[in-house]
Amino acid sequence: RLALLSAQYSKPLDWTENRLQESEKLYKKIKEIFHLLIDVQPASEMYGDWGTQFLEALSDDLNTPKAFSVLSGFINAVRKENAENLPALKYQFLKILDLIGLSSDILGKVDAPQEVALGDNAAEIDALVAARTQAKADKDFKRADDIRTALTALGVEVTDTPNGPVWRKV
Repeated sequence: RLALLSAQYSKPLDWTENRLQESEKLYKKIKEIFHLLIDVQPASEMYGDWGTQFLEALSDDLNTPKAFSVLSGFINAVRKENAENLPALKYQFLKILDLIGLSSDILGKVDAPQEVALGDNAAEIDALVAARTQAKADKDFKRADDIRTALTALGVEVTDTPNGPVWRKV
């Protein structure tokens, strides 16, 4: 769906492997933010003007490429945002997802939680992530990088957020 929506309706769709890969990257980012915000209770108001920018892009002759650019910027902003603003950002995020046809039901069923998918390996990964966090706190960046390399070898990606590190299996 994202690949099909990535081109403006009045322009030819350049259906290539690259387009599919870019759409898959965006979808993974959407799932990552969805799972990051899964335990956050959405507010009833918006924070910032991301939703407005997204609607303006769609109102501009259904400019979905511009709308997806706004969505990517929104995702990057959520990663850096303070915890106090996350409920309002989740509200916007759910509204944006609804506009492009990605409901929380679909995203919630796509991936089982990490602990279920990884079984006993989750405890080991949690310990490595905690050790990496401690190494960063101790300003032992070489050790933190070595631990990240070990996590990558296990097929785990770590993203640092304002609420602490979040890992996912890739």
